[in-house]
Amino acid sequence: MPARLVVLILLGSVLAGCEDESSPPEVEVFSGELAIAEIKELPPYTYHYTDTVVLTVDGSIYRLEHITNESNLCSSRGKVVGFGTNILRLTPTSTDHQNCDSIKVPQGEFKSVFRGDSLYLGPSAHPFTWIDSSSMNEHTDTMIYDFRLTK
Repeated sequence: MPARLVVLILLGSVLAGCEDESSPPEVEVFSGELAIAEIKELPPYTYHYTDTVVLTVDGSIYRLEHITNESNLCSSRGKVVGFGTNILRLTPTSTDHQNCDSIKVPQGEFKSVFRGDSLYLGPSAHPFTWIDSSSMNEHTDTMIYDFRLTK
């Protein structure tokens, strides 16, 4: 075989193994339950609310929709970092309601476990500060979020 043909065959096989980096990442959609507890007791926590949610991840963007909403948390969208790793970070950039604040939106770092078509986030503790309107005293509380999702 001429050397030029060998080079072309090798080049073709190398290029065939390369992924097209211009193709967009796959959109991943998970649905399931988000259990919410306050950290007023030691583990195992008593989950006070369980919402049905849909989490959509499109590259570095996420959308979290509350389908049922016992908790009165807000649906949100924003940036996701670490999807597919053991620590996932949600940084909300907008919500579906005007009266949402950081207390009503799951955010921050979550322990994550991917098992085939399942995604588990948490349980993760997320502290927040609020002001009691009657006494104007500042309080710190912590919510526990525990996602159990499937594709």
